[in-house]
Amino acid sequence: MISRAQIAKTVEIYRTQKANHAEKWLGTIKESARYEVDLPLNQAVLEHVRNIVREIPDIRADRIQDCQDKVLKGKYVVDPKEVADKMLGRLFADRIR
Repeated sequence: MISRAQIAKTVEIYRTQKANHAEKWLGTIKESARYEVDLPLNQAVLEHVRNIVREIPDIRADRIQDCQDKVLKGKYVVDPKEVADKMLGRLFADRIR
């Protein structure tokens, strides 16, 4: 049995680790933001990119089918640590907005 205090402590540790990681990441972004890149984009290049993006399907049927097959076979496995990391990451991202 896990107590509420243990859960709270675990959440606080995750928050601290995520905050430290985010500070390093943001520092890297700020440092790299001082460089400028000039890309020669003309109308033809932009139109080519637009056409490529239009061809990408909104729904990836192959990925959906793969997940569906795993669920039906009982082989779809979710890593609880990864879920927790994503949840806490989303929480952190929502707070810095």
